[in-house]
Amino acid sequence: MTTQSFSTKKLADLDALVPGFSKVWKQIKAETGTKKRCPSSITFTDQARPMCLDDSSLGRRFALDLVSMKLSAGQHVSAGEWAVSASKNPDGALQGVPNGAALISCEWNDFYGFFSIDIQVSEGSIPKAMA
Repeated sequence: MTTQSFSTKKLADLDALVPGFSKVWKQIKAETGTKKRCPSSITFTDQARPMCLDDSSLGRRFALDLVSMKLSAGQHVSAGEWAVSASKNPDGALQGVPNGAALISCEWNDFYGFFSIDIQVSEGSIPKAMA
């Protein structure tokens, strides 16, 4: 199990981490409606983790084809008291991400000025140099 976090300040930082990710960020930004110019942090992991959002945060999950860099439509994730309702909430850990694909989990709050992205890939897909 490998997890590595990076702080980002400009769009070039995104492409340095994942080539072509700045274009994916534009799609994520449009769908989430955030005012952030660039995500605050990106975390890479090959471990299935649930989303545990702060009460004041917003959340969304996407699937990404790493070969074509095609992003799926987003799935809303509830936070706070809405997350513990009787309805289904896609905030659980997702096992079995296939090779060449990634699960992107986004948490943000424009008032507090943060946007974090977790990128989950298949186990063993994170290069040893990154860890």
